[in-house]
Amino acid sequence: MRKNFLSVTALTLLLFLLGIGIYELAFLPPDPTFAESENRILKERPILTLSSFLDGTFAEEIETYLSDRFPMRAKVIRISQSVRQVGSFASWDDYFRKRKRL
Repeated sequence: MRKNFLSVTALTLLLFLLGIGIYELAFLPPDPTFAESENRILKERPILTLSSFLDGTFAEEIETYLSDRFPMRAKVIRISQSVRQVGSFASWDDYFRKRKRL
């Protein structure tokens, strides 16, 4: 009885992982290559080789690749710019005075 339960569980897990893989291949859009909001070309997915892994360049390239593609990147950048802009004023009065002029 326990053996059957383990094989059914393993088969269910295998089918689930296979389903996720098929979903990713069929429905997820390809990685963007250009960021219009930043007006720059995004880093391409690095290729893992033994030499790049051993000398550390793969880790640096994958870090850059993932930072270009983290979820809601444009919103986070906009929030960061707003916080920097607000932080550059001496007080809230200066911030609102400048906003009224715009």
